[in-house]
Amino acid sequence: MATTTFVPTDAGIGKHLSGIRPIDWASDDIKIMLLDAAPNPTTIEFVSTCRGDEVTGTNWAADGVALASKTATITTGPVVKWDAADVSVGTVTLTGAGATHCVVYKDTGSDATSPVLLTGVITGSFDPDAGTAAITFASNGLIAFGL
Repeated sequence: MATTTFVPTDAGIGKHLSGIRPIDWASDDIKIMLLDAAPNPTTIEFVSTCRGDEVTGTNWAADGVALASKTATITTGPVVKWDAADVSVGTVTLTGAGATHCVVYKDTGSDATSPVLLTGVITGSFDPDAGTAAITFASNGLIAFGL
């Protein structure tokens, strides 16, 4: 099992908060993609810029996995929290040396317009060999940001 710590991307979250590229966390097609290199959260904008570092394999296809049970809540502050169910995919064998990083993005159907929202560092072993690929998100959500 692996855990992740996420950082918002300047372009993804910044353009969302400014209204240039709004994200509907609960209803948009939000996915997590595995990478074997660290993306730069200050410069990455679209999936097309990190596609070359993507890690795939048996039962973990290109484009990653759609997040399930997504919720967006507003708490005192106000603070917006994005959360989703932990990821668990059975019988996965990844190619190469496994994944060390990941991105969470809105899939628009085109790499050139699919904004990367969060970058993550994967801690713990994440190189399953015909095993379960599991990513556990923090109990306080993938990300929380103040308004």
